[in-house]
Amino acid sequence: IALLRSRDKKVQVQACQTLQNIAVNDENEVAVVREGGLPPLIALLSSPDEELQEHSAVVVHNLSENAENKVKIVREGGLPPLISLLSCFNLRLLELATATIMNLATNPENKVRIAQRGGIPPLIGLLPSSNDLVQEQAMGALCQMSMNAENKVKIQQEGALGSIISLLKSPNEQTLIYASEALRHLSMNAQNKEEIERAGALPLLVELLSC
Repeated sequence: IALLRSRDKKVQVQACQTLQNIAVNDENEVAVVREGGLPPLIALLSSPDEELQEHSAVVVHNLSENAENKVKIVREGGLPPLISLLSCFNLRLLELATATIMNLATNPENKVRIAQRGGIPPLIGLLPSSNDLVQEQAMGALCQMSMNAENKVKIQQEGALGSIISLLKSPNEQTLIYASEALRHLSMNAQNKEEIERAGALPLLVELLSC
């Protein structure tokens, strides 16, 4: 872990790759965080070197699979760099950032924190992505976040309904599931019910009944 702070890029890359291989189960994921791995890994997410960003993002994503780590990653300041990566042009980084944020968003406290840090607009912006995995994971993250009452309002106010409804026609089954589930969550808000109907969701929802 100390090698993550090395001034030698090759050493940093090798340290990340080793941690990536180690952090493959709950016990090791907890151990990496316990030994102080998060601060240097999170710092590398903001590196000007995309290779270092990618390698550190892989490790952070692996760590985010663990329930305890989901909270610790946010508390250690992981959200700002992850949300920043949602606006980058590197597809691999987009895949890793959306996957990690989707994992983090399964925690109730994190649903609020992601919204507070401005995570909703860039996730919505990725819904039309031509990359199936990025699109699926961005929709998955918004689906998780739409369970929160305040986020139900914010997601609608940020103009997400059109993009979410369009994904009811997605050939990707998982993306379609996330989109339909998000609409279910959003429709629990009285105002959203009207907006969802006005946006043309009903014919598509009815069509899904016969699938």
